[in-house]
Amino acid sequence: FTAEQIRDNMPVGSWTLYSIVQAGQPAVQRLTTVSSADADSVVMTVELKDPAGQLLGAPQEDAARWDELMRHASFPVTDTTIRDVDLETPAGRFACWRYEVIGEEEGVPVRSLFYFAKELPGAPVRYEMFRGEQSVYSMTLVDRHGG
Repeated sequence: FTAEQIRDNMPVGSWTLYSIVQAGQPAVQRLTTVSSADADSVVMTVELKDPAGQLLGAPQEDAARWDELMRHASFPVTDTTIRDVDLETPAGRFACWRYEVIGEEEGVPVRSLFYFAKELPGAPVRYEMFRGEQSVYSMTLVDRHGG
């Protein structure tokens, strides 16, 4: 997606809710709300909550340029395979591009899967990371509003 497409899909007041599962940690939910935005950048308020919806710590603000957000989805061509897939999430069913990125950390193979919904410019609707064969992190879109 272009920086402009991402910006247009993230108007002030829009929000996303993700479920995050990290190996060895309790599951959390991450609510990200667009607090302010202009032609060049965005400020987002991020809240982490337990599965019952209780706030875990104070909300944090995260600022970024639109072109920065665009570059988050840039991967080395030689390490990346892209294919079309359909994916079901709690937020709905999406036609996606699945980016599979193969790498290595400390001699251990690392495989990351990013599912970008074709009609939702911005963050993936699902992200999974594996070290060897073990799932170490996943992030799944649960709900969204705006954009």
